[in-house]
Amino acid sequence: MPRKRQEGSDLLELPETVAYRADQRVECVFVEDAGYALSSCLKEKTDDVFNIGGGASWQMTGEEYLRRFYDALGVEVEPNYPLDYTAVDWYDTSKSRSLGYQRTSFNQFEKKLVTIGEELGLR
Repeated sequence: MPRKRQEGSDLLELPETVAYRADQRVECVFVEDAGYALSSCLKEKTDDVFNIGGGASWQMTGEEYLRRFYDALGVEVEPNYPLDYTAVDWYDTSKSRSLGYQRTSFNQFEKKLVTIGEELGLR
């Protein structure tokens, strides 16, 4: 019989090796903001290609991102970073900003993670 997964375990579990080096530039985007960008593209019925990223507040190194993410949750992790650089970087989102999707700063995201950490009893 399969074991029931603990609520939040997917959020807390790091992959065996993360997708970027500790010193590599990374930029993520809040999932609802990414969804809004996609919705905006569909409404505009455009064939343009856009880079979608969180913007300046989401631009940091891989190490900083993981530290801030897990610190906000109240969890200690020991990430295993790859030796080689991967296809992750900061993105030029000057064209995509017209879609009006960069609504959630990383600081706002951290606050959401603190709340999740509290609700899961991690903080």
